[in-house]
Amino acid sequence: MRPSLLPRVLPLLLALLALVPASPSRAQEKVRYRGKLVTPEEKERLERGYVQNGDEWVLPEEARLIKKKMLRHRGRWMTVKEKEQYDKGLLPHGKKWLPGEEADALHATWHTAWELEGLHFLVRTDAGEDLGSEVLEILEAAYPRYRDFYLDRDPPKPRSSIRRVAGLELPATLLPVFVFRTQEEFGKFCREVGQPLLAEGPGFFDSATEVYATWDSGQGRLHLLSRIVGAVSELYTWYAWEDRVPRWMAEGAIRRFERMAWSRDESRLEIGLPHDSLLQEMEGKELLELDELLRGTAISVGSERRWLWGAQCWALVTFFESESGQGFAREWELLKKEYLGVPSFTDLQEAGEDQGARIFEKVFRGREDELGKAVRGHVDGLRASR
Repeated sequence: MRPSLLPRVLPLLLALLALVPASPSRAQEKVRYRGKLVTPEEKERLERGYVQNGDEWVLPEEARLIKKKMLRHRGRWMTVKEKEQYDKGLLPHGKKWLPGEEADALHATWHTAWELEGLHFLVRTDAGEDLGSEVLEILEAAYPRYRDFYLDRDPPKPRSSIRRVAGLELPATLLPVFVFRTQEEFGKFCREVGQPLLAEGPGFFDSATEVYATWDSGQGRLHLLSRIVGAVSELYTWYAWEDRVPRWMAEGAIRRFERMAWSRDESRLEIGLPHDSLLQEMEGKELLELDELLRGTAISVGSERRWLWGAQCWALVTFFESESGQGFAREWELLKKEYLGVPSFTDLQEAGEDQGARIFEKVFRGREDELGKAVRGHVDGLRASR
C-alpha cells in the first residue's frame, strides 16, 4: 500500500494558513473620531460623553477624581484615609470621627439629619447613615442607566450654587432625595410644602419643591430602594429633560427602573427585570386601546383601571428597551428626540397628553398593528419565563 502523504503535507498546510491574514472583526476595525483611530464601540462611548479609565468607561468628572487618587465608597468619593475610618465603623461629625451609633444619634431628627453627597445626588435622612449611604450608592449606580435611557442628557449646570427647599439650603448641583425616618415626619414635610394630601402616600416628587421625598415604611430595605430607584427616574427627567415626558412614558420608566436587582458588596445594579405583579395585572383582562393608553393618566383612567394602565405603560417601555423591541429602535429613539422638542408637559397641562399621543402616532404611523402584536408577544414571553 502506498504511504499517505498527509503526515508530511499537513504541517506545511498549517504553516501556509497561518500566513493568510484573518478577516478583521468588528472589534478590530478602526474608525476615525476627532483625529484618532478607535473601534466602533469606543467611538460610541466617546460620543456619549464617557472616557476610558483602564478597562472601565467613566464620566469625565469621575476620571478627574480617580486621577486625584480618590476612591468610591458608600456612594461618596473620599481619600484612602477617610475610607479607613469608615472601615473601622467610625462616622464623621464635623472634624471628628465617632462610633457609628453615637454619630447616628446626633443626626436622628430631621433638623440634624445626615446630608450625604455623591457626584450626582444628595441624600438627606434621619434614618441612619447606613440607610442613607445605601440609597446614595444605588442612585449613583443608577445614574448611568437614567442617562442611557434619556439619550445621555445630564441635568444642566444650575445658575445658583444653592437650592432652597423648606427652609434648607442644599447644593444646587446635586439631585435631592429626602428619606424620612417616620411617616409623621414625612407628613409634616408634605404640609410644609403645600401637599397635605400626599402625607398618607409612600412618597412623591413635586415640581414646586424639585425634590423626591419618601419615608422608611419598614417593609424592608430592598423594597424601599426599589421604590426610590423607580421614582427618581421622574426626578431625573425634571432636571435633565425639563419635564418633556408624557405621563405614559414617565409611568413606564418608573415601573421599569423599580424592578431591579442590587448587590451592595459589588455595587452592581441590574434594572428592567420582569415585573410579576404588573404581568399578573394584565392577565385575562381587556386591555386599554393604544389611544387611551397614550392619552391617559393614573387619575383619568379611574381607580379600577389605574394599575392596568400602569402595567401597559410598563409593558410598552420595557418592550422598546428589550431585545424584542430592536425592530422599533429607530422609532423609539426618534420618539424621544421628538419629545425633547415639546415644551414642558406640566406647562401644557391637559393638552400635554394629547400632544404626546399625537407625536407617538406620527412616529409609528403605519406600524401600530405590528407594534401592538410585538408588545403582546413580548409580554407573553415574559409571562412564560416566570
